[in-house]
Amino acid sequence: MKKLQLNLQHSTSRVWIGHQLPDCLKQLQLPGRPLRAFLLVDGVLKQTAKAWWEKLEELGWSVEIRFVRASESLKSLRSLEPLYSWLIRKGADRHSVIFAIGGGTVGDAVGFLAGTYLRGLRWVSVPTTLLAQVDSGLGGKTAVNHHLGKNLIGIFHQPVAVFCDLDFLKTLSERELISGLGEIAKYGIALDRTLFRYLEKRSRKGVLELFAHPRAMEYLVWSCLKLKKAAVEKDELDQKGSRALLNFGHTLGHLFEAETGYGYFRHGEAVVWGMRGAVFLSMLRGRLQEEEGREIDQFLSRLTVPKLPGKNAFSARWRRLKLDKKSKDGVPRFVLLEKVGRAVSDQTVSQDEVRKTLNWLDRQKGGRG
Repeated sequence: MKKLQLNLQHSTSRVWIGHQLPDCLKQLQLPGRPLRAFLLVDGVLKQTAKAWWEKLEELGWSVEIRFVRASESLKSLRSLEPLYSWLIRKGADRHSVIFAIGGGTVGDAVGFLAGTYLRGLRWVSVPTTLLAQVDSGLGGKTAVNHHLGKNLIGIFHQPVAVFCDLDFLKTLSERELISGLGEIAKYGIALDRTLFRYLEKRSRKGVLELFAHPRAMEYLVWSCLKLKKAAVEKDELDQKGSRALLNFGHTLGHLFEAETGYGYFRHGEAVVWGMRGAVFLSMLRGRLQEEEGREIDQFLSRLTVPKLPGKNAFSARWRRLKLDKKSKDGVPRFVLLEKVGRAVSDQTVSQDEVRKTLNWLDRQKGGRG
């Protein structure tokens, strides 16, 4: 088991990474007695998550449980309305603690719920997918979607604790694992050359080989969260630029999610396409040497993700890009590469360069679907 601690000006988040983590709940020392836990749990995890509320009850917590359907539809103000009502009817107060047990959509939505109910309750993140464990489970970005864009309504609300229980990964489909690997690749390509080489070398025989080794998975999750911890501690509110680098591949990735209705792609799958676009754009702008760019794209093309579903009108795509939450003054901002492990933020990309990039992506083959 590995541990980390995110230290911020007004809060801390303790992080556990490993197996059989319900046993670590006794280390979660929070003020207030008796403690009341309100668990919002992905409904497909009723059996695999059972150890979590049983351990809380064993430790003397009063526990309320509600199961939710984990999908992008959960991330809407309409879907949260009955959850606010549930908290009110059950008497949740400022001494209560909300637990989010599920993947990224559950963490985003429940974290937002916790941050806005009674102006903010303490919450604990228990990310159950690989993607959520290496990315959204830590950092305090909580949000819901608007029909005009992803994550446009949200707040920063840090969890008091994050439990990355690797036992949950045994329940994931190949597709969910590949989606998580897309986010892991983001960290390596944008921020850590050593991590990228580790991934590239061990995926030559097949990317799923990585998931056969528990120590490898612990190392990958820990490595990603170390990088995220460093970025968040420098730039908690995403205003100084260092945290923005974590968005490598996300500008176009969010575009592809939005234009396919948030149901066609898993998030990490869309990010894989977004990273391929960002690599091409980096070469097109002369920032990244073509040899290194081709090497990165060759690795990303080995991640079997759904095909881009078809070419959309560029005018509509450009309008969506201008609505992206990372845009400034209506100009899309991209994270580009200078070399593996060195990413930069760039707001000078032209419409024509984006058009060429999207046209190139639309011509790429491979993937499934």
